[in-house]
Amino acid sequence: MGSVDRQDAVLQPYSAARKSMKWYKKLSFHLLQVALLNAHILHSESRGKKTFLEFSHDVIADLILSGDVTSMEKVESIVRLTERHFPEKLQPSAIWSKPQARCRVCYKKGHRRDVTTICPKCPSKPGMCTIPCFELWHTKLCFWE
Repeated sequence: MGSVDRQDAVLQPYSAARKSMKWYKKLSFHLLQVALLNAHILHSESRGKKTFLEFSHDVIADLILSGDVTSMEKVESIVRLTERHFPEKLQPSAIWSKPQARCRVCYKKGHRRDVTTICPKCPSKPGMCTIPCFELWHTKLCFWE
């Protein structure tokens, strides 16, 4: 009983089962979480120092963002989709009296638009239109569609 209780204790805070779900969906999610926990245990025994939550986050991010994506793009995508960000105005400096940046979303769509707002929490600090580009950038993986 000891290992079953430990498994339940680790999985309980991250339970994906909801009251409105059908039984087969609950079972599928539970089996996926048990498989993820087993993978985490094997990872911890070999070399890993990550918590179960960090390990789960990394596995899910790799599954979602698999393909021809560089590591920097993967980090940028994870940060922009999972964290909470707010736009900020570009501040004038000694070199720039009226600083501007190119809107990343508009540029990807084939338009050129210079803006004065950026996202300071994203790793590349992209410039973006406040409406609607900022929301598209932070809520959709394929923001240009």
